[in-house]
Amino acid sequence: MKKNLLALIIIAGISSGCRTKDVYKVGEEFSITLEKEGMGGYSWNMKPDSLVAVIKESSQSYLNDTTKLNEYKKTFELKGIRKGVTELEFIKKRSFEPDSLVPPENHFIKKIEIK
Repeated sequence: MKKNLLALIIIAGISSGCRTKDVYKVGEEFSITLEKEGMGGYSWNMKPDSLVAVIKESSQSYLNDTTKLNEYKKTFELKGIRKGVTELEFIKKRSFEPDSLVPPENHFIKKIEIK
């Protein structure tokens, strides 16, 4: 009985761990929105990826309730163009900064699958 319960818990853990990626179809459009753009001249940029195409990038301002300053949300509208699994990588940095100097908290990675 204990072995069956343990096996069930392990299988459930493995199954939930495998579902960390979003799944889209070829030709399907989807979007990713990232916050806190514009503060100190920082801008979100997406590294090129062969499985998706960027259709449009847009920014929307909002008032930060804590700081009472305007901040921006940047939305990337994307479209799956080839089948496969990939990690979309976004970096928030100033235009003059090399990628190698960007701290880990300014990276956002989204794992996706295109079917």
